[in-house]
Amino acid sequence: MPAGRKNKYDTHVQPRLDEIKWWCRDGRIDKEIAKLLGVGLSSFMLYKSKNAELRDSLKNNKEYADLNITDSLYRSANGEYIWEATEKTLYEVIEDELTVYRTSLIGVETKNFTGNTISVETCRMQRYIPPNPTADIFWTTNRMPGKWKRNRDNERNGEDGNGNAGELSAAIRESAALILATSGGDSNG
Repeated sequence: MPAGRKNKYDTHVQPRLDEIKWWCRDGRIDKEIAKLLGVGLSSFMLYKSKNAELRDSLKNNKEYADLNITDSLYRSANGEYIWEATEKTLYEVIEDELTVYRTSLIGVETKNFTGNTISVETCRMQRYIPPNPTADIFWTTNRMPGKWKRNRDNERNGEDGNGNAGELSAAIRESAALILATSGGDSNG
């Protein structure tokens, strides 16, 4: 019986399934995971196809990471209210424009720089984080590419993205001619 090369799955991959789980959740791709394990990518892909335990772990943990990122992107694109725990003097709490919810009193009196005694308490404060325009652009171009994705090849060919070749270029030429005429410029350069 021919001996062949020894399979590294039992020595390099299977004992490190817990590490692989966290690497997937950190966003690592198969090529990076294979390198971290010290196995070739083609071997790793073979192990993945033959071992349900590895395949399921990769699939489930990559999906977990993707769902977390999708949720974060969605909240960032829409804006959100977050809760922050912070220490404030009683005066600062009253003057703060944010909604304040007291959770506990530290019970420590301290002296401010003038020597007066002030009380400090821990508050939970709600703060609004406005929508992130970059997240909005990313979300719309990836989730609704037919409606929002810019097709640069069409723009270079004079199409407006809806297959209307030449109409965009004609509109641009008309606008440029109007601007040059009103500014007294010469369209010939």
